[in-house]
Amino acid sequence: KGRMTDSDIADALHFAADHKANVANMSLGGPTGAKVLELAMQYAYKKNVTLICAAGNEGKEGVGYPGKFKECIAVSAVGPGGMMASYSTWGKEVDIAAPGGEPKQGPNAEIWQNTFRQREGLFGPSGPRVDSFFPLVGTSMATPHVSGVAALLVSLGMTDPKEIRSQLRKSAKKYAPADHYG
Repeated sequence: KGRMTDSDIADALHFAADHKANVANMSLGGPTGAKVLELAMQYAYKKNVTLICAAGNEGKEGVGYPGKFKECIAVSAVGPGGMMASYSTWGKEVDIAAPGGEPKQGPNAEIWQNTFRQREGLFGPSGPRVDSFFPLVGTSMATPHVSGVAALLVSLGMTDPKEIRSQLRKSAKKYAPADHYG
């Protein structure tokens, strides 16, 4: 579980926008939206960067930041079968839901992802990092699914984030309520 400052994220968004990125996956979030982050989101959006953001893993209403910013496509999570995941945050800002896994159904219902893990010791992370596939859950696992589809839309010539949001919404399977599934 990494930590970074809002200014770190803002710097990354400026870099991405200035280097012609088309899609930014933000599998991250928190309860507050700093002005520096909001300005960076607006900057990237104006440069046609489609911003895909995790809604949060609080299991209740209240999309976190940066997903709450209007420039973002906020992603909630569903488990196998397409039902809202027990941990997924929801709210009026949710644009779309994607597979994020469901821990209550065991490791086979989680999203297997290539990443690294480091053993936790008495004083925090210790020992070697292990690079492998691990079962994970969260809106941070759901968000890359949507980012991949957005990148495919860019490859077809769509570059306007508004158009990409519209296409994602139009092509998604409809579930109710909208504040959970988009």
